[in-house]
Amino acid sequence: QQEAFDTLAERYGLDEEHSHLLSGVPYRVIEDFVRQNAFDLLVLGICHHQALDGFIGGTAECLMNRAPCSLMMVKTMPSPV
Repeated sequence: QQEAFDTLAERYGLDEEHSHLLSGVPYRVIEDFVRQNAFDLLVLGICHHQALDGFIGGTAECLMNRAPCSLMMVKTMPSPV
């Protein structure tokens, strides 16, 4: 995962100061990171999976009530076949 992360960060020109690879339970890790860095806004990419019962996805739904800042959720578009 680290190699793929580094490749992606390099592709988009992100330096080490602005790229973070975190591990753990996603919503908890994100919530802690947001709190530690005093974010005003958290932008989340969401995608609806019809096989799942959730409305927007587990991590996004957990963060809706837990995030200590405003949230912006961006719906991903399906890839053309």
